[in-house]
Amino acid sequence: MSQKSFQFVADVINFSILEKPQTFFFPCNQVIPLGIQIVRQQNSVTWCITAKKVFIVTYNNQSFGSSQFKTIDQFNTYVTSQCSECTPEVCGLYLESAGCFLRINNCRLILN
Repeated sequence: MSQKSFQFVADVINFSILEKPQTFFFPCNQVIPLGIQIVRQQNSVTWCITAKKVFIVTYNNQSFGSSQFKTIDQFNTYVTSQCSECTPEVCGLYLESAGCFLRINNCRLILN
């Protein structure tokens, strides 16, 4: 059985600001959220300082920063939704009456 993972779009790796964001898939329950930090980086040619406010997590002894999240609660909610296990139901397919979600085997069907 493969381990579940979630998508994380990093703007910063090991406190270095990236030119373009990179997408990673981290295993559930192995990422440690640290919170918001401002990462500063100086250009050695122009001496300009770039600052970026990002949400920092650690995984495998590396730090990753993303502008995708603003709080630990927001990050935890996202990870929980991406990593939750689906439990099959007898009815299989139904439409929630309280919301607008189509579910198959108790998993929300999300169309992109």
